Amino acid sequence: MRMAWCDGRGTGGKRLVLAAIWISLSGMSASAQEPAVPETEMRLGSRIPWRIDRPTPTQAEATRVLYRFGTCTVEAKPEDSAQLLRLSIRQRGQMAIVSRLVGTNNRCLVGAQQMSLNLEPFRGSIANALYLRDYPVFPADRLPMAPEMAGEMLTGDPKSVLPDFARCIVRSDPARVDALLRTRPASDDEHEALLGLSGSFPACLFQGQALEANTLTLRSILADAAYGLSLAEGTPAIAR
Repeated sequence: MRMAWCDGRGTGGKRLVLAAIWISLSGMSASAQEPAVPETEMRLGSRIPWRIDRPTPTQAEATRVLYRFGTCTVEAKPEDSAQLLRLSIRQRGQMAIVSRLVGTNNRCLVGAQQMSLNLEPFRGSIANALYLRDYPVFPADRLPMAPEMAGEMLTGDPKSVLPDFARCIVRSDPARVDALLRTRPASDDEHEALLGLSGSFPACLFQGQALEANTLTLRSILADAAYGLSLAEGTPAIAR
C-alpha cells in the first residue's frame, strides 16, 4: 500500500512516495461504464467557455475521501496543516510539510486502497477543514466584501491565473464562497453554490483569457484563497 504524491508539474516533476492508501484523484477520469453526467455551461464575457461538470459517482466518492482525509489530517496535525497553508501554492518548502502530514504516522491513512494526490486539491482539502474549524459562522470581519479591490488580485502572471482568479472571487463575493465551503463535497448543494458564484467570474478574468478547471479544482482554489485572505486580516477568531 502506498501513496504517490504528484507535485502537479507533469510527468517530469518530482514524486514523493509514502506509505498510504490509494484513491485515484489525479485526472479524475471516469469509468467507461459510468453514464454521462449533465453539464452546465456558462460563457464569460463573449469569448470564454466555462463548464462546471457534475462529478461522476466515482469522482464524487474520490473527492469525499480526499476531504475526509483533509479533515482528519487537520484534527491529527493542526500545526503542520496550518504551516502548509501559510505558504503560497508556489512557495518552496511545501514538500517537507506534506511528508509530515501524510507520513506513515498519520492515523488518517487507513484502508486497503491507494490514493494519488496533486498538491492543489490536497491543499484545498486542508484549507477547507481549517476554515470550517476556525470559522463556525461566516467571518464577515475577516472576509469583507470588497468588489472594488477584487481587480487588484489579478496580477496578469500566467503562472498565477488560478490563485489570482480565486482571490478575486473571494473579494467579490465572500459570503457565497463561505456558503460553498460549507457544502458537502461533490454534492448537489456544492454544484448550486458554484453556479451561484458564476456571476463573479467575468470580472475576475481578463478578456479572452483561457481558464479550465473542474469542480474539485474550483473548490480547492477557493478554499485556499478564502483561508489565506482570512489570515491576512489577522489571527483567526478561534485559534487551535
